[in-house]
Amino acid sequence: MDTLLTFGIFCLIGGIFLSIGLGFLYFTIKYLRNGIKIEAKVVGIYQGRAKVEYQIGGRKYEFLGTVSSSPPAYKIGDKINVIYLKNNHSKVRIYDFSTFWLFPISFGGVGLFILLMGLISLFIDIKRDEIEKLNRDGIVIESRFKDVLVEDNSYQIVTTYQDFKSKKIYTFKSKKLNFNPLYCIKRDFINVKVLPNNYKIYRMDINFIKREKCKTKDKNENSSKWSRDGEKR
Repeated sequence: MDTLLTFGIFCLIGGIFLSIGLGFLYFTIKYLRNGIKIEAKVVGIYQGRAKVEYQIGGRKYEFLGTVSSSPPAYKIGDKINVIYLKNNHSKVRIYDFSTFWLFPISFGGVGLFILLMGLISLFIDIKRDEIEKLNRDGIVIESRFKDVLVEDNSYQIVTTYQDFKSKKIYTFKSKKLNFNPLYCIKRDFINVKVLPNNYKIYRMDINFIKREKCKTKDKNENSSKWSRDGEKR
């Protein structure tokens, strides 16, 4: 399936769920702002939902909770809080997490997750396309060895290449290694495969480096850069 089509499907589905979640969130916040909180009592349980009795101005009202659970979240006789609207005493809800926040968080969370999966899928597809283009259309250039960078106990070979026409200098980095490759680099130039029209897409050929053949000058290297002569810089 086309990369953009797949991403579009993820965005569509994720956007629908996120929109529903935001809609629930809007009405939840609006209800909480305009509502009045009072104490009520659970007088019955019906199919996992609490039947609640509350009193306003000396008059008693009853309603059935909107969220069902098994086992029931409440038992008969429990004292709970409810929120009703100022202009409509019959519009009342139990003041708890499941009633007000379950749907906004569930739909919104699912929507965000699907959108995130879409972005990850897009990133993976783009990287795969880059690799395919590099394998198919890439050219090999000879770049000059410059340094070995050290970061968080990992090492990267750094090389440079100057384009003869534009005179622009490009810098390339190898994949991260878990050993210092400095002492088994016995050449001044290292091959790098690049796309002719985009040198930012490249792959350095370091297959000639074998860990067992590399010597380590110091097992406790803390420098951020090594030069060809083995001195820290």
